[in-house]
Amino acid sequence: MTTIENIAKAYKNYIWKLSYSILQDSYLAEDATQETLIILNRNLEKIDLESPKAHGFITVVARHKAYEFYHRQKKYALGSEEDLASHIREPMDHSGELISAIHSLSPLYSTVLLLSYVHGYSDAEIAKILDIAPATVRKRKERARDKLQSVYYGEEGQ
Repeated sequence: MTTIENIAKAYKNYIWKLSYSILQDSYLAEDATQETLIILNRNLEKIDLESPKAHGFITVVARHKAYEFYHRQKKYALGSEEDLASHIREPMDHSGELISAIHSLSPLYSTVLLLSYVHGYSDAEIAKILDIAPATVRKRKERARDKLQSVYYGEEGQ
């Protein structure tokens, strides 16, 4: 059984670095790290540190929380999506082009796609994790799929 102490020990520095890369403020990164750990604590049953998906799940939650702080503070410290993508390395065997296309979407949309299609969470579970309404999750997924289709297939001319 995974405990929050095990997660904190294994991922606290990683979460802080990811948050700092987005926020460019050590105090905000620390706050985002703490709130991420609180969310992870509420979702312990969904985390198995032995699973390769654990890292991806923790990354998605941490990234979402950091961007929540980012938008609250109205800071635009991150240069481009390529900068963000260089910090996120998910150990999953998926099409690199598709994952890149997902990461090119805004965090608002990429978060729900990753949690739903990569990690297999239901809309209700995603709503609970992100602390938003299930209807909001459904609408974001719909919009994200439309944007992903134009990004992914648009580049290939299909």
